[in-house]
Amino acid sequence: MKFITLFETQCSLNSNYLYDTLMKNVEATDFVFVPKAYGSANKNTQITALNKILSIKSSAKLWIGTPGITSANYTSLPSLTTMKNFINDVYNGLSNKNAVAGIYYNQESIYGSMTYSTNIVSGTQPGNKQVKLMSDVKSSLNAIIGTNQMLWIPYYGYGSNAATIIKNIGYVADTTTIFKYVCLQPHYLFEPDLSPNNLLGVQYSVKNNKICYRDGVAVISSPISGKPTIGFEMEYTPESGYSSRYQEYVNTFNSYKSKPHGFYW
Repeated sequence: MKFITLFETQCSLNSNYLYDTLMKNVEATDFVFVPKAYGSANKNTQITALNKILSIKSSAKLWIGTPGITSANYTSLPSLTTMKNFINDVYNGLSNKNAVAGIYYNQESIYGSMTYSTNIVSGTQPGNKQVKLMSDVKSSLNAIIGTNQMLWIPYYGYGSNAATIIKNIGYVADTTTIFKYVCLQPHYLFEPDLSPNNLLGVQYSVKNNKICYRDGVAVISSPISGKPTIGFEMEYTPESGYSSRYQEYVNTFNSYKSKPHGFYW
């Protein structure tokens, strides 16, 4: 799996450049749509974008994106019905439904406190409720799109709360079977001072196929059977001043190109 993201906010770019030049010529096999946050996400924008991709690349595998859950709205989660209806409407608007590989669950972190256990879905803290919604969405997918594959692309830990961010990812990725793939954003390109050794921590996680801290110690030493495959995301910008840092990504992950990976731009 080799994906590229397309954000709803990028859909306002020049159409000839976005589709006929960029999306048509990328080597990606999979295309991941990233909607705006819950309450602002526009299903019609996603339908138009995914159909445009199919029109220029018939072999494309599509990941329908869910409305974004963020640090600003996690205390008022969308209902399962809302999530199902959004996915159903986008799916039914596609010109080739067989192109759908699965769902991209648009939430970059677990927000707020969480009770840690071998059954984190049953907890009552905000973080547990977020994981419960993830699980419920997966359980509903077969009836909507004919597959229950889900992709998650959380950001790896940064700042003073880095260890907790990584721990939360580890509990979701390695104690549940919610996701097919968990691809980690190193969160290093733009804020290296807040993310020391993040590339190494993500490399440890990909190499061992379980979420590890920056020192290589696994969050969950013995992950559950059927857990997701751990991959990585390459963060990129054409702006000047970032090329040497991007090369660090290339050097770190060059040996792991057979793992699920993608590009954020």
